[in-house]
Amino acid sequence: MANRKAPIAAAILCLCFVRAQCDASPEQEQEIQMLKSKVASLEDEIRRRKEETSQLESIVRERTAQMAALVGELELLQKLNVADDESVMKANTNVDMLEKQIERLGSDLEDQVRKGESLEARATEAEKNWHEFSRKLEHAENINVEQRKKIKDLDDRLQNAQVG
Repeated sequence: MANRKAPIAAAILCLCFVRAQCDASPEQEQEIQMLKSKVASLEDEIRRRKEETSQLESIVRERTAQMAALVGELELLQKLNVADDESVMKANTNVDMLEKQIERLGSDLEDQVRKGESLEARATEAEKNWHEFSRKLEHAENINVEQRKKIKDLDDRLQNAQVG
C-alpha cells in the first residue's frame, strides 16, 4: 500500500505543477477531480477491506487455537483412558462446531481477499487513466508553449518589418 501512495502523491504534485503552468479547461479540471476522488475512494475501500481481512484472520487464528486446545484435550482424555463419554462427546461437538466456523471464516476471508484484489485492480486502472490524462495534458501544454513561441516570433518579425 505504501508503494502505491508514493507514485500517487508524486503524480498529484506533478499534476498540481502542470496545472499551475497551464490553464486547464473546466472539463479537464472536472476529470482530474473525478479521478482524484475515485482514487481516494478506492484507497479508503482497500484500507477498510484490509482491516476486515485482518479481523477475520484474527478470528480464524483464535478459533484454530481453540480447536487445537480442544483436540489436545481430546487426545489427553483418550490417552488417560477416561471413560467419561459425555466429556468426549462434548469435546467432539465443540471440535466439529469450530471446524465449521473455521471453514466459514476461511470462505469469508477468501471473499474479502478477492474483493480487495478487485479494488486494487480498479485503483490501478484509475491510476493508469489518471497518468494517461496527465500525459495528454502535458502534451497539450507543450503544444501551447510552442504555439506561444511561434506567435511571439511572428509578432517580433511583424514589428521588425513595420519598423524597417
